[in-house]
Amino acid sequence: MDRDNLQAEARALVSEALGKDGRYDFAQRARTLGKALGLYREAGEREEQVRVLVALGNAASNVADFAGALDYLHEAEDIVKELDDPSLGRAVRGQLTGVHMDLGDFPEALKLAHREWELDSNSDDAETRLLALNTLGCILAAMGRHEDGIDKINEGAACIDKIENEGRRNHMRAQSMADLSDAFMMWGKADFALSYAEQGAAIAERIEHLPLVMLNSIYAGRAALALRNPALAAQKLELAVDLSRRLGLKSQAFQAHFELANALAELNRHEEALDSYRKGHKIERAIRRDEAARRLEFRRGKKEIDDARREKENAERVLFTVLPEAIATRMKAGEARIADEVRCLGAIRGPRRLHRDVHADQSAGTAGVARAVLLRIRRPDGDLPTREGEDDRGRLHGGGRSPSAPPRSS
Repeated sequence: MDRDNLQAEARALVSEALGKDGRYDFAQRARTLGKALGLYREAGEREEQVRVLVALGNAASNVADFAGALDYLHEAEDIVKELDDPSLGRAVRGQLTGVHMDLGDFPEALKLAHREWELDSNSDDAETRLLALNTLGCILAAMGRHEDGIDKINEGAACIDKIENEGRRNHMRAQSMADLSDAFMMWGKADFALSYAEQGAAIAERIEHLPLVMLNSIYAGRAALALRNPALAAQKLELAVDLSRRLGLKSQAFQAHFELANALAELNRHEEALDSYRKGHKIERAIRRDEAARRLEFRRGKKEIDDARREKENAERVLFTVLPEAIATRMKAGEARIADEVRCLGAIRGPRRLHRDVHADQSAGTAGVARAVLLRIRRPDGDLPTREGEDDRGRLHGGGRSPSAPPRSS
């Protein structure tokens, strides 16, 4: 398949993965993006590889495969260093910061967040400043610096009214309410946490953003339970359980089940509480099992693609070792003439049997000629090998925030 066809097929897969129909099916999204990544690698499209790897990191973190997310994002980080692209670098660092927060590695997350704020503090884009401040505030709150964290989140929230798109403004406002609720809950101020979570849920319902309705409902239920109001907590958490199940958000689902079980136990609904605990544990086990399977699949696919890439590089290295540079360059680009090949092979083997050898290897392409030349050097009386029987190389099929964190924007 030529480069244009590879790119077209990869673009179609990315569009399918990130389309509305698969919006919250993160496991399927990861599988489709993994196929696109393999095609972009084959086509040598480095920038598109980074974009797909970032999307894979997003999908992996949303199904709690944080180790897999780091694999994708570190690979993207290595490519960005070569490309020296600030916008791609920002996208990779943003996802890496979130994953380190999910893993509880707050010092590393804080280092990345400070670097991001240094880059974005003078930005004219309101949403860029908002996201940088919000991330910094959430990390500080999680590290026990509650007042500093809440100040940063509020500073970021002041940018919301400057966002032009109304839908995006409401999305960011609902997200900020959830982050403030979580920060106040960590500070032990459950009344503030409940108020912000209820405001956030109301805004998210108005714009029909179900993941943020679910997240704010979990926070509201947790705060209500801390305020000794188990009936209100159960109401909020039953909604969260239902939404997380419908959206397929496993990490949020198992947390919602555990929180709901606590509320039901406070209401002396012990059988229902036990059932909710069991469902939560079942989901948690499924997450761990899926994570292991996806990591194995990712590593197997990555090894196959790396092996194919090394084989191609070795073939090209042989070309430039044994052929004149001008001929090797044209052959690498697919522009070599038969006359060049004939003259080159004649110089190596002499005129006898040359006609049959050239026809046998004419369809082998750059890699085939390189292997043929190398074999002639080792076995001057041997026949030209053909591509018949060679194994096809497989393409990558890739795999996947914390239970208390919302799905990330793509």
